[in-house]
Amino acid sequence: MNYFCSWDEATGFPAYLIHRAAKAIQMYLIYEVTTSFAVQYRKRSDYAFDATSRPINPIGRTGLRGRGVLGRWGPNHAADPLVTRIKNDKLQFVAIKRGDTGEWAIPGGMVDAGEQVSDTLKREFSEETLGGKARAELEQLWSNGRELYRGYVDDHRNTDNAWMETTCVNFHDTTGLLDEVELQRDSMTVELFNVTFRPEMTP
Repeated sequence: MNYFCSWDEATGFPAYLIHRAAKAIQMYLIYEVTTSFAVQYRKRSDYAFDATSRPINPIGRTGLRGRGVLGRWGPNHAADPLVTRIKNDKLQFVAIKRGDTGEWAIPGGMVDAGEQVSDTLKREFSEETLGGKARAELEQLWSNGRELYRGYVDDHRNTDNAWMETTCVNFHDTTGLLDEVELQRDSMTVELFNVTFRPEMTP
């Protein structure tokens, strides 16, 4: 199963670029501006643009203009693999402890430019739960994913002109594959939680 999301081209503009038409900027910080935002975005995007041809957050104003700390104008794509199984008659899912907040969350991360979401899902799970080791025996698991959500994410990094979108896919282990792979559980950064157990999860 393959997923693919269309990226907007990188602009090279810094996050704190003055909010006016790009051609009018004389004091640039990274690259010389020679084309408008419209040329780079409008030819393939289905979201709206403001008077300066910047993409507009589809949910509305956030109080912060520009790109902020996000890598791209418009949608910034992420992928979140939700890996589950039934163990002792209880539904379980794989969670990781975030290094920045110490909170538990499902694995996930940013989609690289030109990367298929299906590859991101496998890469992020491998990096965050298996020490970066790709496991061939998990290919059966990856082939049976079910998309749960694709779209906008309410994220503190969102601005008026850049925002997070994610694809969450459930991979349910029905053959005991998770018993055959060694998760990094000894470091207490990876754990299998029962769904009935409610740890503090990140939104």
